[in-house]
Amino acid sequence: DLGGGLKAFFQLETAWSPEGSAATGFATRNSGVGLQGGWGSVLLGRWDTPMKTSQTAVDPWGDLTLGDITGAGLDQGNFSRREGNSVQYWSPNWAGFTVRALYTANEGKTATTNPNTVGASVAYSKGAIYVAYAYEKHKDVAANTSEEGNAIAASFTMGNLKLAGQYGKYERDNAPEDESYMLGLTWTFSGKHGILASYQNAEAGSNDCDMYSVGYKYDWSKRTFFIASYTEVDNSEGMNCN
Repeated sequence: DLGGGLKAFFQLETAWSPEGSAATGFATRNSGVGLQGGWGSVLLGRWDTPMKTSQTAVDPWGDLTLGDITGAGLDQGNFSRREGNSVQYWSPNWAGFTVRALYTANEGKTATTNPNTVGASVAYSKGAIYVAYAYEKHKDVAANTSEEGNAIAASFTMGNLKLAGQYGKYERDNAPEDESYMLGLTWTFSGKHGILASYQNAEAGSNDCDMYSVGYKYDWSKRTFFIASYTEVDNSEGMNCN
């Protein structure tokens, strides 16, 4: 608490591989510092983009398993990013509506490229309903190539049953448009048990893929859970859903 209704906040999140073979670094997950007031929050650091936050919110798997939404959706995960060197604004909740905006600082400018990322999302969440739209553009990501995506997500809860859907279009210079969608289901019973299922499809030009996932989840507490799942991926030649 800094006084006058202004607060400072921070988070440092890091990943560690027990195998020792995977490359992991300190504070490579959501890590940043920020200021918060009645006007909202401003964050500086490495954090999930508004596109990722708003769209993975409907994923039955919580963006955590082989069957999660990044397998086929979100441009096979290319638009599910955690951007470093970024500035984000998060609005307060206005009668269920929230807005997020992102800009990543440019530190790789050359005579021919000016790489940066911009994005924003608007979401409505109240009671059993969640709906969100997001836009994101990656400028000069490689060899003067830029890409942009538009995506929508929604979920509806009826008692112990939650239905979810997500759809997006992603365009890249000199490449076919990638179009994908996800349908998901979560059924909770006996308080801590859950059945999860999802179907995903992605198409890029003449190539496509299908993903089928089903699983079981047990919640030990609000922050600890167990998941067992099965996923099947069917890629056409030239597609890379995984």
